[in-house]
Amino acid sequence: MSVTWSRVRLEFGGLSFDRMDDAVYLERCLLSVMTQFQDPVNSILVNKFQPQGVSISILSERSRVVTHSWPELGVLTLDVSAPADFAQRMAAACRLALRDSP
Repeated sequence: MSVTWSRVRLEFGGLSFDRMDDAVYLERCLLSVMTQFQDPVNSILVNKFQPQGVSISILSERSRVVTHSWPELGVLTLDVSAPADFAQRMAAACRLALRDSP
């Protein structure tokens, strides 16, 4: 059976400088979405840059989620690759998690 993959890329602001520069916060938000979607993580790579910025790559059997933050610019990108219907829903959930998490 053939599966159609899709890539969803979002760029947004609205997070504080501190949140965008907090690797633990960003990782926790993304992992909560992976759990919500019952998509077990195979590997995760977190890079915290100096003086600021974070990149996180999460790989699973069904998806790939990558985020990069530029706190000094107030910009965060989110890239989700997954089966088409799954990618849209997961990207929306990641965006909500990143904005709404305490």
